[in-house]
Amino acid sequence: MTNEEKEVIDLLENLEIEYKRVEHPPVFTVLEAKKRCEIEGTGCKNLFLKTNKNYYLTIIEDSKRADLKGISKQLKISRLSFANEEELADLLGLKPGEVTPFGLIKDIDNEVIVIVDNELEDSNFVSFHPNVNTSTLTLKYNDFEKFLDWTGNTIVKTIV
Repeated sequence: MTNEEKEVIDLLENLEIEYKRVEHPPVFTVLEAKKRCEIEGTGCKNLFLKTNKNYYLTIIEDSKRADLKGISKQLKISRLSFANEEELADLLGLKPGEVTPFGLIKDIDNEVIVIVDNELEDSNFVSFHPNVNTSTLTLKYNDFEKFLDWTGNTIVKTIV
């Protein structure tokens, strides 16, 4: 287990959040994860996006296609685009293929706005990488919200 993963697990345990951990070969995309891993709960797609002014972590159900223009219009923000690798590393301490809400642990200044698809609320369990792409943690959706509250980041719930 890497230090990055241990940091996530220690935090979840401190927050009294139960999780199930599954190890697997490195996966870099949702499609690859579905082929190589048996994960319980709703898999999530996590996109690190930006505008001229802000950074956004968008979390949606993994089978959905993110409509960046639609999200921008709905939130009344300027055009969203993908942040680059350097921005991802600087703000969330992550690399491509590792994007996860657990990267918010590194966002101590709460610079990242989190967009959560409302439809995830219908999921009993959600799954995310613990800041590495060689394992996945599954937790109750309510506990995921507890984690998000802990981060202190701005959370926007909308239909994505």
